[in-house]
Amino acid sequence: EKNNYITIGIYNKPGKITEKMFDIWAKILTKNKKTKILFQYLSGYTENKKKTFYDKFNKYGIQKDRVIFIENNKTHFQNMQLADFALDTFPYTGTGTTMDSLLMGLPVVCLEGFNSSSRPTSRILKQIGEDWLISKNTDEYIKKVDYLINHPNVIKEFRYSIRNKIKNSIQK
Repeated sequence: EKNNYITIGIYNKPGKITEKMFDIWAKILTKNKKTKILFQYLSGYTENKKKTFYDKFNKYGIQKDRVIFIENNKTHFQNMQLADFALDTFPYTGTGTTMDSLLMGLPVVCLEGFNSSSRPTSRILKQIGEDWLISKNTDEYIKKVDYLINHPNVIKEFRYSIRNKIKNSIQK
């Protein structure tokens, strides 16, 4: 709200980000002109890696000012507060990163996996009753992201309810 734009957070290891993910994220950013994408990983991004990412997004017409790299002395959790929601990578999804994002109140949109390295996020979301964030294909993934971008009240409700859902899922 205070930025007057939606910020999508990517917190997974840079090595998990494939060309397919760049393509999907560029489609989202192209469609949603007031949306920015934020990258943060514990060990940070080298200048070469940042340039590579800027160049990849530039291929799609996404300007550099819409691609944010977080480099500060704050914790991973503090930096998660800079995003409105998170996107998972595919086919190598998050596990700890997904849990961290959820605990910080961030909805995490993912593609449903097909093997042990591509299913952790969808398994977590199913366990806590948030399987509406799981996409069966790329088109559905984009639609779910568009929905969140256009319904900030859903993000706000999620933030306030998710920790209890996680707690209750553990007690099942």
